[in-house]
Amino acid sequence: MRNVMATLFVFGLMTAAVVWLDEFSAQSLQGRAHVIDGDSIRLNGDEIRLEGIDAPELYQPCWRNGREWACGRDAKRALLRMVTRKTVTCRSSSTDQYDRKLATCSVDGKSLNASLVRQGWAVDYGGYGGEEAQARAAKAGIWSSQFDVPREWRDYQK
Repeated sequence: MRNVMATLFVFGLMTAAVVWLDEFSAQSLQGRAHVIDGDSIRLNGDEIRLEGIDAPELYQPCWRNGREWACGRDAKRALLRMVTRKTVTCRSSSTDQYDRKLATCSVDGKSLNASLVRQGWAVDYGGYGGEEAQARAAKAGIWSSQFDVPREWRDYQK
């Protein structure tokens, strides 16, 4: 019985250590954001890519009723409206291939990542499938048009 109790105790300590290290390794940033594009900001000098979403590139077009529409610029404007004169809080625990911090960010307790997908200004890139389904159903933002998924559009541009 003592071996079982000792094993459970050690396992509990290891679990607590993993949780603590995860919390310790995550970095919190807070301040006024400068919007770069529909899914990237600069905060306190750090470039941050909103994790789990993919917005149209700044110069990426979409099409409505056969007409080209600057949906990439509109995605940037949507993010700008969300952060202007607000304190942005971001939590990052990793970086991408371009050395940008990957983060989930919020304003007044509301996730920017989820809001951009829900409003149709970004597609789900991991973790926001429900928000994307809502945007599609409402034909919100880019879902009111024809567009290339941003990742595919970037590949076409190479």
